[in-house]
Amino acid sequence: MKNHCPLDPKTTIVLSLLSFLYACATSHLMPPPYHPGSISPGYVEKGIASWYGPGFHGRRTANGEVYNMYAFTAAHKYLPFNTLVKVVNLSNHRSVIVRINDRGPFVKDRIIDLSYAAAKKLGILKTGTAPVLIEVVGVGGSHVIFPRGYFVQVGAFSSRDNAMRVYLYLKKQGYTGSLLVRVRKEGGYIWRVQAGEFPTLAVAKRAMRLLGRKFPSCFILAR
Repeated sequence: MKNHCPLDPKTTIVLSLLSFLYACATSHLMPPPYHPGSISPGYVEKGIASWYGPGFHGRRTANGEVYNMYAFTAAHKYLPFNTLVKVVNLSNHRSVIVRINDRGPFVKDRIIDLSYAAAKKLGILKTGTAPVLIEVVGVGGSHVIFPRGYFVQVGAFSSRDNAMRVYLYLKKQGYTGSLLVRVRKEGGYIWRVQAGEFPTLAVAKRAMRLLGRKFPSCFILAR
């Protein structure tokens, strides 16, 4: 066996420093770590936009911020919080960039819920909704806040008993992480029934296809 000469302390420090500098210089060449909630810039989606304003102004959004209807923000069902999205009104070609800080809209055919300010810039305050194209363009704030998990909302019920029946059905089908969520509405409450929990968007989409056979209005929602 060959004898190895130990390195002196100064040489060890120099080599460590060189290794560190090399790692810093080449870090931009390495792909970013994978995250199940990752959606890259360039992601596009078409659908219906709606907006929400005075009734929610000052309330907490899903990411814990206080909703300001005069800021350029929006709610999306599953895009990571702080994602910047360009929204184009396909009816008049006006556009705006908003930051995702809330969840919704809670309707299958709507893809984004805009703040009052964003809706005003797009010209949809009077109509309430408009066909739009959305495109992820970057990150706002200090960092992206990835979803903790995904659910498939199968229905919303004014009757708790009806909601409970669907909830128990999901449990029997093996969706052990399902939720029964009570939400205050004018004049009372509604109960949202959500199947889950799913670790990635891809898994949630597969579940939605299966659940859609029985619940055609179901949609994916992130937390």
